[in-house]
Order: sequence, then C-alpha cells, then structure tokens
Amino acid sequence: MRPVGGDADHGDVAFRSWVAEGAGVSRTLLARLPAFAGVEGDRVERYRRWLAGMYPGESALNPVRPDRLGEDLVAMTLVDPAGHGGGGQSVIERGQLVRGLTVLGRSASRHAHLRPVMHDLLSASAADRLPVGMAVATQLEDETLISVLTELSENDPDLAELVVDHLPDQSLALAVFAVVRTRAALEHERRKPEPDEETLGWLAVRMAIRLGALEETGEALSYAVDAVQRYQDLTTRDPAFGPDLANALNTLAGAFDAADLPEDALDTADDSVRRLRRLSGNDQELRLILSTALMTKQCAEWARQARGRRVGHRARRTGQQDHDRRSKALDAGGHHRGRPWRSTRKLWHSSGAFSR
Repeated sequence: MRPVGGDADHGDVAFRSWVAEGAGVSRTLLARLPAFAGVEGDRVERYRRWLAGMYPGESALNPVRPDRLGEDLVAMTLVDPAGHGGGGQSVIERGQLVRGLTVLGRSASRHAHLRPVMHDLLSASAADRLPVGMAVATQLEDETLISVLTELSENDPDLAELVVDHLPDQSLALAVFAVVRTRAALEHERRKPEPDEETLGWLAVRMAIRLGALEETGEALSYAVDAVQRYQDLTTRDPAFGPDLANALNTLAGAFDAADLPEDALDTADDSVRRLRRLSGNDQELRLILSTALMTKQCAEWARQARGRRVGHRARRTGQQDHDRRSKALDAGGHHRGRPWRSTRKLWHSSGAFSR
C-alpha cells in the first residue's frame, strides 16, 4: 500500500511526514493521508515501519541517504505541483529543510515536477534558506537545486550578496556556480556610480580562490594581483587594512604556486607571513590566517625544490641524449670512413665535448 498524489492537504501531510521527528509523530501524520482514510491502525503502522526501514537513522523516516524507491515515492506523492500545499511554510527547522531538499534534489533528475517544489521551499524564506540550499547542493550530483538557487539569487542584489558570502571556496558541486555568482557580484559592484574599493578587493580575492578551484590559473592569478593592488592602496590610506592585504598576498602566493611560479610564490608568501606575524598578536582570527599563510609558504618551498629537481633531471637527461647522439654519429662516421673512431671519442672526451 502507498499513498498517491492528491489534494493540497495530502501533499502537505506527505511532505511533513518524511521529515517528522519520532515514530509517534510519523504515525499520526501518515494516518491523516487520504489514502489511509478508514484504514485500520495496524496497516498504518506497518506502512510506517516499512518507510522507517527504508530510511534508517536516529529520526523516524529520516532520509539521510534515501534510496531510489523512497525518492520516487515522494515524487509520486507530490505529482501535483500544488500538492505540497503549505509544506514549504510548515517546515521551519534547519534539519528538516536539509532532509527535505536532499530527497527532492536526488529525485529531481527523474521527476521534473519537483523543481517548483524546491523553488517554493527556498523562496518561502529565501534569506534564511538559501545558505541551507547551498549546503545541500554540495552533496548532490544533480544540478537542479543549483539552478533553483541561481534563479532565486540572480535578480535580487541582496540575495546575490548573501549567496556570495556563504559560498564555500572549495566545492566540486558548486565550483562553477561560485565563479558565476561571484563574477556577477563583482560586475554589479563595478557598475555602481561609486564602487566600494574594499568590496572590490574582497570579491577579487574570492574570484582568485574560486577560479583556482577550477584550475583557471591564468585568470585566478590576474584577480589575485588585482586584489593585492587594491588592498595596497587601501592600506596606504588606512593601516587597518593591513590584515586584508596580508590575506590577499597569501592568495596571490597560492595563485603563483598554481601557475608554476614557485619563486614568486615563495617571495609573496614570505611577505604575507612577515606582515601577519607583525599584526596577529593574540588575535585568533589573524593567527588562523597566519597558519594558512605558513602552509602556503611551505608548499611554495616544496614546489621550488621540486622544480629544481626537475630542472636538474632534464639537464642530465639532455646531456645524456646529446652524448648518445654524438656517440652514434662518431660511431657511424668511423664505420663508414674507416677512421679510428675510438681514439676520436677519447679526444672529444678529453676536450670536454661530452658532458653527462
């Protein structure tokens, strides 16, 4: 037995049932479904146990890792776009929203009608729910939820700023989304009659980091340089921007390292560390940035050493190849012309013509 799509009350109950806390609440909610009208209580309980078996966890019907059957069940329950009724408004706890979006996001690739359900859930209180949606999107393979997040944020400057603030710098799922939204925020700020230099610097740092995550090393380096230049100007006018400049230098060092410029990376990282050591004191946030800068510096040092080893190896290999080519040429010449090539090779060796 399973409930099937129906009216708004049906959808609302179904929505809340898969995020219900506790067996008792789940049983009560399931009993309200039209499909169970007049059905004996033990059949409702068997159905509840079956669902709970599909979604093992500390919460009844907890779809932390829902299987495909459970996702399809939810999709069929919400087959009517209006079927979720007030479900978006009724779920207010973060944990419930996370589980609901997880089920919908994993089902969306097979059930297109779930997209508006996610849209309604997130738009009901967008400022509070968009960060939750981004957190869930990092765990999903399907990009439907990301497209919903884009739609909700692209035409609202306040929401766009909120999204950029909450975007993770490192996320495979949101990597492209992060670059697109950060670039849009940067262009929006630049178009203002009086752009804010601090905002432009902060966004340039974010762009450098997020482009680096996509291995767009050239563009990432360009934004990192821009960020440092802006913070240098700001720090000249107001020393309070010193920590921001040091952080931007650390980002630039990472960009140099990614672009295989270890010498520049090491010099820049050293500058960042030196500034942070002078500024940090007992400030825990700055000390955390300092620890990050120290790791960047160490990585740059390792990269420089590795490059030195590669250069040395190539030089030795090139020398050996030249040696082999010359040997073959001399061997061939001696064989065809009847010349004493062995003594000739000894002469070349003694003159330093061959090098290993």
